[in-house]
Amino acid sequence: MTGVDEYAAYNHDRSVIAPAFAAFCERVPEAARVLDLDCGPGWETQALHTRGSEAIGRDLSAAFCSYARREYPADDHIGGDMNFLPFAANSFSGVWACVSMLHIAREDMPAVLSEVARILIPRRRSRRTPFRSATPSVSSPRKAAPGHQLFYAYRTPEEWRVAIESAGFAIDDLVTEVSEEEQTHLNGAPEAGPLPSRTAATPRNHGP
Repeated sequence: MTGVDEYAAYNHDRSVIAPAFAAFCERVPEAARVLDLDCGPGWETQALHTRGSEAIGRDLSAAFCSYARREYPADDHIGGDMNFLPFAANSFSGVWACVSMLHIAREDMPAVLSEVARILIPRRRSRRTPFRSATPSVSSPRKAAPGHQLFYAYRTPEEWRVAIESAGFAIDDLVTEVSEEEQTHLNGAPEAGPLPSRTAATPRNHGP
């Protein structure tokens, strides 16, 4: 069994993000073109495809993309980072970014959010991303594929608000949660604060 297989087995239960994903799906038409950004093993790409969306998954990890192509051959998965999205402007009705923005360094966040805004269709721009926010940036093996480390750039709720509004979005919904597992992780970071876990945003001056 590969590291990605072990990661997929460990994280396969998607019930914790199911409410946020269902709310996201309510915001985009079933047949819409949707990007699953930082798609990992491709679970939500497949779920979007099943509901009738033209879903495309993108992930920096070649191993994740290979796994997704193997498990879900009918779906489209494209390797690459989030700083540059190889898609035309105004070409997606929604972007789903599940537990991905916390892996973006502070200095790269404006470019990532700018790319997300660029590819979304005006008046239908919608993005909902479960994320976790605290103050320090750390490198942690937590929930990484075995033998690998993931970079975590934690942000306070205010830091996240400034970043997303500076990209031209307005926050529509914010839910703050701290799970027992997350709190255990944060106990080692004394400056850590509350964890906004889900947010939905649309550009200012645009309708739904």
